[in-house]
Amino acid sequence: MGTETGFTWLKEKEEAGAQLCVRSGILVIQMHTDLDHHNALWIREQADKMIERQNVKHILFDFTGVEFMDSSGIGVIMGRYKKVIFTGGKAAVCNVGSAVDRIMRMSGLYKIIEKSLSFIPIKERKESVKKSAARVFQALRIEVNSEFDVLYEFMEKLPAILKPGGRVAILTFHSGEDRIVKKAFK
Repeated sequence: MGTETGFTWLKEKEEAGAQLCVRSGILVIQMHTDLDHHNALWIREQADKMIERQNVKHILFDFTGVEFMDSSGIGVIMGRYKKVIFTGGKAAVCNVGSAVDRIMRMSGLYKIIEKSLSFIPIKERKESVKKSAARVFQALRIEVNSEFDVLYEFMEKLPAILKPGGRVAILTFHSGEDRIVKKAFK
């Protein structure tokens, strides 16, 4: 753990790209890279430990270094939100870039965290709620079924399965899966 301006920071795990600290009952999760399936597990585990052990009431997600967030990131936010809401706490975000802002709007996360949706016209809110619920359900399904982990493991084993000169076709159904496959083929 390191100390900086009165905060006690949990040292960043190199591949996780995040630092966490608690001050006055507020857990600050400061991310320095994309919030996706590669680092979501570590962030989730560390945040849960700190919430349980350090009397955390509120959470602040700082998205300063984040340009992309997949459904694992949505799961991290929703799960931590659920942990603090039962004690009367709140979750908030800051320094959200345009790409992540779009994901948060589409997934409906702004309805549970501190940020106003007043910019959406009343006529469009009902449809927005429907779409958001579908996306949240998708994120929960992916998290519960460990779908990204299974795909990642498959992509690692694929070269050993194929015969020399063999070909493979992989269909993806959303950008999170597509990103894993594209990275694996680089």
